[in-house]
Amino acid sequence: MSKISKDDLKEVIQDILFENHIKEMFTPDNFVNSRTAMFDTPGPTTGSEIVQQEEENIEIPITADDFIPVVTLKRNHSARDKKYSPKNRRELKSAVYSTLEDYDDMQIDSDISGKIWKSVTKILSKVQ
Repeated sequence: MSKISKDDLKEVIQDILFENHIKEMFTPDNFVNSRTAMFDTPGPTTGSEIVQQEEENIEIPITADDFIPVVTLKRNHSARDKKYSPKNRRELKSAVYSTLEDYDDMQIDSDISGKIWKSVTKILSKVQ
């Protein structure tokens, strides 16, 4: 077996790796390498462009109250007293929060929480 030069070995390796069997001197105009051309074609459309356009058209009002939890709400232990009456809206929120925290999820299930919500909204609708 004859010895092979380093340059010949590089050329053989490049031909194998890049599948470019057309030499640069003989390359026609607008030659596209089949190995790299597959990355230039667009993929199949799945309708994601339509969904993206619809999402861009939606205008959502963003307020801090929607994303920031209420951190200033503290438990009001006075709410456990039967004679306690909140003096303002903040104390009312704290008292309701504290009272609800005394129960677990087994005690207040979806039926009971729905009834509580209906009662509260009915009472608040009369406030106006």
